[in-house]
Amino acid sequence: TVGFAMPSLQKAKDMAQSPVVKSKMEETMADQLNISKTNVYATLSVTTVRRLADVARRLAAKLNADYSISVPAGTSTSAVQTGVSGLASQTSQLTAALTQKLAGTNFANINVTVASVGAPTIVSAKGNQDSNPTEISGSTAAQDLMLMMITLVSTLMF
Repeated sequence: TVGFAMPSLQKAKDMAQSPVVKSKMEETMADQLNISKTNVYATLSVTTVRRLADVARRLAAKLNADYSISVPAGTSTSAVQTGVSGLASQTSQLTAALTQKLAGTNFANINVTVASVGAPTIVSAKGNQDSNPTEISGSTAAQDLMLMMITLVSTLMF
């Protein structure tokens, strides 16, 4: 999960419901990992947390993008996993990339900041955990696609 700090709950909800934002987030992740956008799927949701440090104890909105990434045959699963893990130290670059993708959309002027990047988990197409899933069996085009799902899991950083 990549969590984005949002200026308001309503803007977070609007973005979570937008197919344009979903597509731009998928494009951004694909670009960051050097893979095709067709291999990236995002699910957007909104969470709120109470900021105890604020005197008014306001709710802080967070837009979450849960990504699933299919790693095609011939692509190193560990390279993709390392790329996702590396995003945690590149939040300003990820913020800038998404801001650039949102330019020209209805959301161009919304201040979106990456607040958290969760650690990736590799899940095989069969649902088995596998730390080094490199073999592909079968001979059809569908079987030649290594369906490894990298699910990002994060904790709230507020």
